[in-house]
Amino acid sequence: MAELSVVGKSVINVDAFDKVTGKAKYASEEGIGVPGMLYGKLLYSPYAHAKILNIDTSKASRMKGVRAVLTGKDTPEHRTGWMVDDRHILCHERVRFVGDAVAVVAADTIERVKRH
Repeated sequence: MAELSVVGKSVINVDAFDKVTGKAKYASEEGIGVPGMLYGKLLYSPYAHAKILNIDTSKASRMKGVRAVLTGKDTPEHRTGWMVDDRHILCHERVRFVGDAVAVVAADTIERVKRH
């Protein structure tokens, strides 16, 4: 039987040193990406089984560097889900559980989305 080249052998992790020293760059960090890339942040509901009365996006929309603020009113009726297609992309009229996504902000810098 031919000897395997990888299975059962020690493999050097080429980025291990950078990871343990904190020098490794990750996709979630600013400075990684392409020119014109936007950063996004979701707003999650702190309530379960609550009716959405109003989401005021006017202040966030006026901020310099903010490109878009979306709520369920701005998304299609399309539903998705793991087993049953019963969830909107962003909640429309009601949240069902703590952590349901209700709004999203897209901005030029990560600092802008962190403020929301």
